[in-house]
Amino acid sequence: MPLICSSMTNSATIIMQWFMYGGGVLGVGLVLGLVLPHLIPSRKRKDRWMN
Repeated sequence: MPLICSSMTNSATIIMQWFMYGGGVLGVGLVLGLVLPHLIPSRKRKDRWMN
């Protein structure tokens, strides 16, 4: 029985590690998605139809 318990604990650890990696990727993507549009200078839109 201890072998099964340690196997389940190892599996849970691996699953938790993958969730942490996924959360890290999600967090980095969210930060980049919010910060990058403010860092890149926007184009001046003087060629609009009405202006």
